[in-house]
Amino acid sequence: MNKYLQKIADHLIDHEQLNHRGERKLDDGEIVECWHKNKYLYANVRGETYIEDRVDCFLYHHTEDDKNYIEFFFEESAVRYKSEDDKTEKKIIYNKITVDDKGVKAMTHNMRNPYNDKIEDGVRYISLKNFYKLKDDDLARKIMISSDDLKWIEKLPVQYYNIANGDTRKQKSLKEFVEFFAGGNVPKKLINIMEIPDIIYLASVIEENEFSKFTQYIYSIREKVDELKLPNILIDFYVDKFTNSSSKNMIRDYIELCRSTENRVNLNIKSYNRLKEEHDRMMVLSRSREMPDIFTKDIFRFENDIDKEINFELIDGKTRLLNESIMMHNCVNSYDYRINNGQCGIYHVTYEGKGYTLEVGNRKGLKTHQLRGNCNESAPEDLHNKVDKILAEINSKRKTQVNNKL
Repeated sequence: MNKYLQKIADHLIDHEQLNHRGERKLDDGEIVECWHKNKYLYANVRGETYIEDRVDCFLYHHTEDDKNYIEFFFEESAVRYKSEDDKTEKKIIYNKITVDDKGVKAMTHNMRNPYNDKIEDGVRYISLKNFYKLKDDDLARKIMISSDDLKWIEKLPVQYYNIANGDTRKQKSLKEFVEFFAGGNVPKKLINIMEIPDIIYLASVIEENEFSKFTQYIYSIREKVDELKLPNILIDFYVDKFTNSSSKNMIRDYIELCRSTENRVNLNIKSYNRLKEEHDRMMVLSRSREMPDIFTKDIFRFENDIDKEINFELIDGKTRLLNESIMMHNCVNSYDYRINNGQCGIYHVTYEGKGYTLEVGNRKGLKTHQLRGNCNESAPEDLHNKVDKILAEINSKRKTQVNNKL
């Protein structure tokens, strides 16, 4: 193996605790060097139902006929059964990576038909769009960095980046990569202190010539940066200028409206009245734009059979979402992308004769993100407590249903 393949193989052998099995003859007669690990776990789950978890890992080094590439297979299967004759396979996760001395030839991530993959002719490099699927940051970086001019990728956080292979390889530094997304110059100081996804988000909402001003602000609060995330840092940039108690909610909505209408925020706003003018102007633009269809993910759909004092209406459709925004005098119509991306669900809540707009998020279960009345007024504390309790009950029921299926 060359140095590039060796570092990938060494990582897989160490990380997966593979054992060297020497030479192995494959079905087509080829002799390969082999490393292997398998693991079984049996657990008794309620009565006579058993669960069988199995993990198989293989690493092959192909060298015949002037070949020089490695293949890594990872397969995890979970089988539920009541007897040896009554096995029902519920889940298979299958990963396969084929790497030669130039990069990745093929990568498969399949959870249904694991044996349907084909190795295509020619070499294709792993892209940032596939990067995050490996779920092993060190392995992903080792595969990505196939040449010295890509060492900047070591500093890149592993997550989903919608960027083509060709564009990835044009970037020669982390700064160039960030500026590719930002569409202009980004101060190096900002890259050193903020996380990359936050900088990319920031580039979508402020003007390029405002980066220096915002960088100065970030350095003035740098001891807090680890605790603050965008858009919260951007909100705090404004919030000290105003004394109105509703300003924080309005700033948040204003930033969201600017983003959804592809307008840039105005960092020079210095009064609450000016903020409200800009907010209302963006709201008019937002309502006049062409909205996409709305598709709420199933995880956010629920029936309230816990507290009959509260009525929940799922807002599922662009017309209804726009009407909610107009009726409640808020900017919830700009949340279409969040709904369609599975980040939230929106409900109209009726309690004691009054209406409220509820945004439900999902972080280890359903959670209240926002609950506001007309014109973004704060909802009563007792309603907050009741809604939180209902969502907690729904999370508990769902967890129980999942466990019962095992």
